[in-house]
Amino acid sequence: MTTRVAVATGSSYLSLVIRRTLGALPRVEVLAEDRDAERAASTLESNPDLAIVDADLLTGEDQPLIRLLYRRSRPSILLDPRARGVAAGLAGRPGTFVLSGRHAGQLDLDPIESGLRPLLDRARRHGRRDRKSTRLNSSHVALSRMPSSA
Repeated sequence: MTTRVAVATGSSYLSLVIRRTLGALPRVEVLAEDRDAERAASTLESNPDLAIVDADLLTGEDQPLIRLLYRRSRPSILLDPRARGVAAGLAGRPGTFVLSGRHAGQLDLDPIESGLRPLLDRARRHGRRDRKSTRLNSSHVALSRMPSSA
């Protein structure tokens, strides 16, 4: 099964790292590569299987992109190559994975480059598990049980 991925980053360097990593993976289709938060929010409305978002695009509390990430039921990877931090509410959500640089304020792509592939694999497994459990739960027929007092 092909994983549909939406990428949002304002950094051409980070974009290159993401594209190189995604290009090495089988069955991955990049739906869009957005350079600003407004376009990224529009792409996330289509509910891709996986969202990869640059934390630098997540500024301001009342931003549509942030609201969409909070509401997403599918996996998201938040990249923070400058180690500025990601909102705790987003970072702690199930299915949201954060990958950060080591040096605050400096563009540090080494940990992103080395950690993105394993994180992508983990996020893809998480997405498959969620779809499968949803499918099973929605088709499950409740069995009647005899009361325990019988």
